[in-house]
Amino acid sequence: MDILLLSIAFFSISMVGVSTGGLSLVTVPLLILVGLTPHQAVATNMFALIFMSLSGTAGFASEVKKTPLSLIAKLSVLTAIASFAGAGIVLAVDETVLRSVIAIVVLAVTVLVFLNRGLGLAERPAAPGRKTAGWIAVFILGIYGGFFSGAYITILTYIFILLWGMSFMRAAGLTKVLNVFSSAAACVYFIHSGAVNFTYAAPLSAAMFAGGYVGARIAVLKGNLWLRNIFLTAAAAMSLLLLSGQF
Repeated sequence: MDILLLSIAFFSISMVGVSTGGLSLVTVPLLILVGLTPHQAVATNMFALIFMSLSGTAGFASEVKKTPLSLIAKLSVLTAIASFAGAGIVLAVDETVLRSVIAIVVLAVTVLVFLNRGLGLAERPAAPGRKTAGWIAVFILGIYGGFFSGAYITILTYIFILLWGMSFMRAAGLTKVLNVFSSAAACVYFIHSGAVNFTYAAPLSAAMFAGGYVGARIAVLKGNLWLRNIFLTAAAAMSLLLLSGQF
């Protein structure tokens, strides 16, 4: 019964989270609630995220195609390397400090994007200096994405919008591609350490795969303005959850 209810929950969460990020802030606590250890919960959730990201990539295919394949390949390799390193330090991080830092960053950028109403609604040319900062940010964030992933997609989306000049829709698509490599690289470490609970991972992967595809298709049909509004709402709520510690 736990697995059935979790699968329904993961499907529903993935429908929204595939566009906004922040799934792990809800899914990891749910896994702990049914009896998994924190390490198992993070690892099992990370495994399921691979499949949500794969279906999300398919759902956002029209947006993903707007990014040159060479750029996607370079970003993917960079992300995979960073995430594999990040998975190895999951137990050495002060979670309280990390939550607060991430919450403040997400909230600050959410306010910035909210005040700049045209940001993310259309493609913008990005200055070379900003792109350099973008490469560095993708790598640093990839390390974080490898050991937890909560709000990883949210911040990565902001990086592509603010530093690379992308629209919300294109950024949402590209982040799904990178999250495939981020989650897969981290899972190499987690599976080797025996942390993935496949009794839960298999059905939850199927649920997230389905939810991710449905959510991505809805987002593409609704467009950038709809995605911007739902993204900002989710990001603000996510920040408050992180600051309160209630997840």
